[in-house]
Amino acid sequence: MSSAIARRMPMRVEEVTSALAEGRLTVDARPFAWSGDRAYVRGLVDDGIGAIIAVAALLVAALLLTTEDGTDVLGPLSLYEVLGVGFAFSGCLLALRSIVRIFQRSVV
Repeated sequence: MSSAIARRMPMRVEEVTSALAEGRLTVDARPFAWSGDRAYVRGLVDDGIGAIIAVAALLVAALLLTTEDGTDVLGPLSLYEVLGVGFAFSGCLLALRSIVRIFQRSVV
């Protein structure tokens, strides 16, 4: 059987090189054909987007909390300070979620 393969080998090499020279050589590869690969990449993208949103929320919170203007809504607290605390809380939750998911992934 190995001699038959060895005899056909030069013909196959010739077919590959001629297809390459004529620009007809194609490779059919599906890197995300398995559903586990798609789920892994989807999880990475979800974690990345969550981390970006967490950073954005924390930046907005810092800007709102350092702003002197705004109308008073809760006694001495202005509207910007109340919104800043809300953004800070949500940003911290999203950041903690991203950190927990990173450590969960590395254990498994």
